[in-house]
Amino acid sequence: MWGAELDSGEIRSKRLEAFGNLLGDYLQETLTTLAVHAKHFRNSEWLQKQDAADLAVLHGVATDKAIRLLEAAEAASTDEPTRP
Repeated sequence: MWGAELDSGEIRSKRLEAFGNLLGDYLQETLTTLAVHAKHFRNSEWLQKQDAADLAVLHGVATDKAIRLLEAAEAASTDEPTRP
C-alpha cells in the first residue's frame, strides 16, 4: 500500500515540477514580449500617429501592469500574499 502512495507522490511531484517549468517559461516569454512592447512604445514616430485616447489607455494599462509586477515581486520577497 505505501508503494502506491509513494508512486502517487512521485507522480504528483513530477507533475508539479513540469507545471512549474511551463509556468516559468511562459512568464519569461511574456516578460520578454512586454519589454519589446515597452521599447516600441518609445518610438516617437509611432507615438505621433496614435490618438490621445489610445495613448491614455496604453499609458494606464502599462502603468497598472508595472505596479502589479512590482507588488508581486515585493510580496514574493517578503512572503506576503498578493492582492487579487
